[in-house]
Amino acid sequence: MPVKFIQLTVCSPLFLAVLLGGCASSLRPDEAPVVNVNYIKILPVRGIAPEFEIGLHIINPNEQRLALKGISYTVSIEGHRIVMGVSDRLPVIEAFSEGDVVIRAGTDVLSSIRLLTDLMGRDQKSLAYEFNARLTVTGFSRRIDVVRKGEIDLSRRTGV
Repeated sequence: MPVKFIQLTVCSPLFLAVLLGGCASSLRPDEAPVVNVNYIKILPVRGIAPEFEIGLHIINPNEQRLALKGISYTVSIEGHRIVMGVSDRLPVIEAFSEGDVVIRAGTDVLSSIRLLTDLMGRDQKSLAYEFNARLTVTGFSRRIDVVRKGEIDLSRRTGV
């Protein structure tokens, strides 16, 4: 009789751990969500430094809903980190669906001044930009890093 009791007390926690581990892994998303930058626009200035609004479009290709916990992000122009911010006000993206997220970002004034100083006297037709974001998702085992790079064409000016 004591042998069976020992087997049950040793095997029960082990069985429970395996069972819970299997259930937890089945709740994790299979694929990382896709994050696209819809737009970046300058908001009306309130104070010394301008603020930006960044529109993101998030696609959830998984069977489980994505509960977004937080995001941190930066925008660099010509290698100068100009815009940065964080947010924890993010929506839940249901299974196999999409959602839009609007975030606000502040400006690094000193980096902006360095950028302007670097650009003075140059005749540039475009500016290189980079958007970096890190999303934290409830139930997802790793953070999701997003990097988008491109060029801002300065040669197409309106009203000329």
